Amino acid sequence: TSALEISISYLNLNKKDEVIVPTQSFIADGSSVITNKGKIIFANINPNTFCLDLKEIKNCTSKNTKAIILVHFGGYMPHDIRAIRSFCKKKNIKIIEDCAHAIGSKIDRYKAGTLGLSGCFSFFSTKTITTAEGGMITTNDKKFYEYALSMRTRGNIKNLSVELYDKIGRN
Repeated sequence: TSALEISISYLNLNKKDEVIVPTQSFIADGSSVITNKGKIIFANINPNTFCLDLKEIKNCTSKNTKAIILVHFGGYMPHDIRAIRSFCKKKNIKIIEDCAHAIGSKIDRYKAGTLGLSGCFSFFSTKTITTAEGGMITTNDKKFYEYALSMRTRGNIKNLSVELYDKIGRN
């Protein structure tokens, strides 16, 4: 949940900004959008893959769409991920992956957690790898990486010799 909230908060949403969330998911996907002042747009999943697909994403996209939360349900990843990534890049829509069930999952050459702005993994007791609680964020975006580091330490600015906080984060 914290990984999703940090990822969504990075987008600095306002009440008109929309985030596409699959109807088949855990409450954390939707609550992370609401917590960050965004508007949830629920999208149906493909009954064969249990994931969002490009057709449904296109049906739900508007000029206010800022992001999509791709849930890799039960470890399954969208089969049309190349087309989804291309579409999102063209429309400047950020992809946030909910990889809670997808540690080690991949489709073609794409590994879970490497498809968009961030991959959000859970280590809750029912997951593939567990520490009873906690999680992990993956990214290849340097600005988001620095933001996420700050947010996980209560908003601390790390590159200074004293502890300063420039935002409200978590531990």
